[in-house]
Amino acid sequence: MPSAGRIDISLNWNDPPVLAIRTLSILIEKFSVVGELFALAVGESDSLEGWWLDHQAYFKRNGGFEPDMRLVWERFELVENFG
Repeated sequence: MPSAGRIDISLNWNDPPVLAIRTLSILIEKFSVVGELFALAVGESDSLEGWWLDHQAYFKRNGGFEPDMRLVWERFELVENFG
């Protein structure tokens, strides 16, 4: 589980380090109560409804979906770009 202050290194497909990111905050929330601000912050959809539909489909394809399932939201900042 990520924790605030932790720094992670993101790797490229062939393993060289690309980015260092620092976790700013963690929020654990049920899927059914995800609000528009959080959903739009993900950047994968331009509406809450679109986020819901896309993510329901994703979870159904990858192990199952339940409206009560808990999601871990991680906010982070770029520390260094190794590129």
